[in-house]
Amino acid sequence: MVNVEKVRFILNQPFLNKLEELIEEKFSFSSNDRVLNVIEIGCGPGDFALIFKDKFKDRVQVTAIDPSEKDIEAAKTKSTGQDVDFQQSDIFKFTSDKKFDIVMFTKSLHHCIPVDQAVKNAYDLLSDDGLFFAEEIYMDKMHDKDTTWFFDRLDLLVSAGCMKPVEASEGHHAARMAKMLDTSLPVSQRWIRPAHHGEGHSHHDHGEGHKHDHGESHGHHHHHQQHHHSEGHGHQESKDEIVGSSAVVNAITAQFGKEKMTLDEVPYFYQLLTYCGLRDTKENESVIHEFYKQEVRATKSGALAPLGVNIICHK
Repeated sequence: MVNVEKVRFILNQPFLNKLEELIEEKFSFSSNDRVLNVIEIGCGPGDFALIFKDKFKDRVQVTAIDPSEKDIEAAKTKSTGQDVDFQQSDIFKFTSDKKFDIVMFTKSLHHCIPVDQAVKNAYDLLSDDGLFFAEEIYMDKMHDKDTTWFFDRLDLLVSAGCMKPVEASEGHHAARMAKMLDTSLPVSQRWIRPAHHGEGHSHHDHGEGHKHDHGESHGHHHHHQQHHHSEGHGHQESKDEIVGSSAVVNAITAQFGKEKMTLDEVPYFYQLLTYCGLRDTKENESVIHEFYKQEVRATKSGALAPLGVNIICHK
């Protein structure tokens, strides 16, 4: 068993299953011996990279990068040293002599500013028949009715003792988590909406000076910003700025072409459970399964917006 908490392992299964389907479709994986070179950009503490490697074993060579020294150190403590090549880097600094068959951003592309340069760099890393995969969030669809659906279920889990105490977290994560779990606040204040970079700025009062740590990429937290500026600009971005979903889609469309891109809308809220402190217990393994099923039903019925989107491109 890969060295990842079981609740996080389960949390990753829908995304892993989608990738497995795409890989088979793209590379006829089951009927040849090709070994795929794969890179995950924005890997956080490495959970998904390790789960992915464990799934495909010697059929893939996995590189995973993240600009956070703390996250890369955490990833390496879970690694055997022979599975994933973890490196402290970002899409603007990373270089490689080899091309990659799969380049994937796991809820990290919206942190990469300027996003058009990030997408171009990713494109350049791809092999001639490569697969680009960006797991993203429709920030503009996070209306109060959607977040209320989430908080109603989260509050039940808190009252049932399924969550860790806020004190178990540290720093800005603890402050943000406390806000999300504070039932005395209106929903609009419990949900964190960072200011958007690009397509107009939305200004929100974040209070504690939060960084980007949405509990993304399957339970890991992007508490960093991958800014890249040409020399002489002297420009400093707000730590709360991200690239909006429309700007992300536009940048990818411009690079790959609309005819080579597919948007697959998917559930998202279930991925926040571990971020909000879901304990790693046998009972909570069932909680994740049930929560996911409820979210799928709600999105199919139209009661809930599909907040996640997988952006799939072929070079």
